[in-house]
Amino acid sequence: MNKLIETAKEIDKILKSGIEILPDGPIHEKLRRALNIACVTNPVKIIDWKYTETEKPLAYISGDWDGKNSDQVVAEDKYGKQYLAHYCEGFMDGSSFADWYENNDFLINEEIVRWMLIPL
Repeated sequence: MNKLIETAKEIDKILKSGIEILPDGPIHEKLRRALNIACVTNPVKIIDWKYTETEKPLAYISGDWDGKNSDQVVAEDKYGKQYLAHYCEGFMDGSSFADWYENNDFLINEEIVRWMLIPL
């Protein structure tokens, strides 16, 4: 358990430092190693990001709105901003639509590039 706490503190320190984390850079590699240690020390189910170009959340919830909504998910736009959001798709006036809304039902105007289910 001490190793997990040390790893969490190390990850927190890196993230708070403001250092840019480039893919395959030294900080990225350090974070990857630290997360691997954390997962081996305290196994948890890892949730993978799904990219919107290949998969969207299942929109199945109907109600007093146009189309169908998905469950709440974590969505990330092309700038890296994350939202608690739901996906809405359907047909209106003969045309299909697909939009992302924040949990307060405001339309997200930025392009959502990836999403993941909320771990239970």
